[in-house]
Amino acid sequence: MKARVLHLLVALVVSAGTARAQSSGIDVISVARKVRQSVVLIIILDDAGREIGSGTGFIVSEDGKLITNRHVAGAGARMLAKAWNGKQYPVTGMLAEDPERDLVMLKIDSASLPALPLGSSERLTADTPVVVMGNPFGLDGTVTPARVSGFRDFAGQRRWIELATLEDTSGGFQQRIIHGDGLQVTTPVTFGSSGSPVVNTNGEVVGVIAMGRGLAQSQAVPVEFAKRLLSGNVSSSQPKSLTDLTKRNANQSDLSYDREFAAATQALKTGDYAEAQRLMKSVVSRFPNSALAHLLLGQAYAQREAYAEATASFERATKLRRDLAPAWYGLAAVYYRQGLQDKARDACRELQQIDPNLANELKRSIPALQSSSP
Repeated sequence: MKARVLHLLVALVVSAGTARAQSSGIDVISVARKVRQSVVLIIILDDAGREIGSGTGFIVSEDGKLITNRHVAGAGARMLAKAWNGKQYPVTGMLAEDPERDLVMLKIDSASLPALPLGSSERLTADTPVVVMGNPFGLDGTVTPARVSGFRDFAGQRRWIELATLEDTSGGFQQRIIHGDGLQVTTPVTFGSSGSPVVNTNGEVVGVIAMGRGLAQSQAVPVEFAKRLLSGNVSSSQPKSLTDLTKRNANQSDLSYDREFAAATQALKTGDYAEAQRLMKSVVSRFPNSALAHLLLGQAYAQREAYAEATASFERATKLRRDLAPAWYGLAAVYYRQGLQDKARDACRELQQIDPNLANELKRSIPALQSSSP
């Protein structure tokens, strides 16, 4: 039973599945007209005011909040947001960030740009048509029709949604994979497309494209995580200087870029738990506030029956992100292994509130926790 519980826990973190979808049409022009006034070209400047890069963002509030990728915001301490009509707005600073999913919310001084409505990635199904609108190579307002083609899971969170373009995309665009929760995308986006909204046929955002150099695929992060940046619990009322973010990016990569994190995830998949533990200890030392990093370290410890260490890692993960269901699952399991049955039931109750299906799976694996229903 122990092996089944712990292997299921690892599967929750690294599981992946795909589904094919058939072609479906979409009125690209109509959708583009709905969203283009809310999508901006982000121009990155050096200290001398010279353009050194670009990206994409989109307005999410009437007072000038916009969402883009964190790696875009961290590329330079000065930025401009260029609207579809050519007007440029200085970026005054950062309001919130999510390093694990490469997202950031910036602020511009404008009340004239319309906000894009935020939809739900949960409503997407195979063959759902979507549109990606961004600025590859600085080409304003480039739009790409696509469709949902499959699903992937990560860390017990929202499914990743794979997309297939509705046009030939054999041009060899260089993209990258972000580790974490997100939408898996195969679409002709390239440098400058980072931060592009993925929208449904109603013009509602369902994901945020993120890309980088060197890999053959890209992803879009589910819109639910962009919504969290709008929460007063994670955002500041006054913009913070981009200089600090730029310095941090220069000194350490985002978790989403981290090679050791990727290698540790693979080690968990292949059962090399000693290597996963070694790698994740290094990752946690560099990303001490990452709930996902602590979760994976806990996974490695648990598989090696280092239950006290696993407990500490899972507890830290739940404190950093209370809604991280696999952390509660792991915590309940390792509490139980140590004979801490009351604590195991308490953790199972927390899991029941967050993810009832996962809690029921845990109870089937450890029948003694059946009495932990709220």
